[in-house]
Amino acid sequence: MLVAIDRIHSYTVDVTFEQFRASPMRVEAVLYNFAVLGEAANHAGRHAAAAHPEIVWSDIRAMRNVVVHEYAGVRLETIWETVQRDLPRLREKLVSVLNSDPG
Repeated sequence: MLVAIDRIHSYTVDVTFEQFRASPMRVEAVLYNFAVLGEAANHAGRHAAAAHPEIVWSDIRAMRNVVVHEYAGVRLETIWETVQRDLPRLREKLVSVLNSDPG
């Protein structure tokens, strides 16, 4: 999950929304990594969700479903807001979980 978040960050850092929207390759790379992120959340399973309720697993899976099943209808503004607002917090939470996990 961290790899997908870091890739999304690398595609969007120092880029304006207008530059993002104008670059089909950048948009597709970001959307692909949102799908990867959602798949990873699916594979994490119920145990991870129960053990780490501070992570909103359902939102991660829901974003994946929007990206995969409603591709043509994806609002890039929503994707951009998620990248800017939510992914940094999600990354922090995931790092915290990994650092606290004894296994």
